[in-house]
Amino acid sequence: APEGLDEQAARFSVLVEGEAVVDLWAGYADTARTIPFTDTTLAPVFSTGKAVMAILMATAVEAGQVDYDQPVADLWPEFGAAGKQAVTVAQLMSHQAGLPGFSEAVDPALWFDPQAVLARLAAQAPMWAPGTASGYHPVTVGYLANEVYRRATGRTMGQALRQDFADLDLWIGLPESEHGRVAQMRKPNAAPSLGTIDPIKQAAFLDRGSAPGGRGSAEWRKMEIPSANLHGTALGLARILGVVANGGALDGRSVLSASTLEQLTRERIHGPD
Repeated sequence: APEGLDEQAARFSVLVEGEAVVDLWAGYADTARTIPFTDTTLAPVFSTGKAVMAILMATAVEAGQVDYDQPVADLWPEFGAAGKQAVTVAQLMSHQAGLPGFSEAVDPALWFDPQAVLARLAAQAPMWAPGTASGYHPVTVGYLANEVYRRATGRTMGQALRQDFADLDLWIGLPESEHGRVAQMRKPNAAPSLGTIDPIKQAAFLDRGSAPGGRGSAEWRKMEIPSANLHGTALGLARILGVVANGGALDGRSVLSASTLEQLTRERIHGPD
């Protein structure tokens, strides 16, 4: 089939004020096209997990456990090294911290040692002056945000997602009992065009070790990488992202107040002016 018309499977869910008005799925859950894709099939959604990550951080703000304008180093002193002492939670969440990747290429296996990743990023100098620009952090932001969340709340984002949103079929860190429901992935035919390559893009996307190896493996599925390996269904995503569309409510219960929702949607998703 022509490029762009050869998807293996897809699901599309639309909710209006919390009610599903469209929920369609079709295709196959395996690359051999022998297992039907159903309403219980889980898909690895990669960076769509960043939206869930942002909502989880907002719930911690709502609970008064963390403040967007709080320096990350208040919660995580080691993070303040190498000129990052003033980086705020808001700047970290909006990709302004200057840590889109490692300053030197690493073994991709490093990603499977979260404490080593966190130690390296905490010690690393930012690649630009924090707060002066926003540059996409494809994977690192998930480790950083999860650590801030853990230190602020005593739970990881994966734990909070399962405990606070247990009725949604969404997982950050997928237990082995659920692996049989995951759709197999097909690698893209080519890397995307990133324009002119500079050291920042190189570190974020192209260096050896710029992303975890073994994507699709059991080990990768079990990791908690909120920026990159959330598994779930389109319906589950539509429901949790509806918190933003429905005034902070989910299934009739308030998740975020108007003030927290305003900070999340108006102030915190944008980089510097």
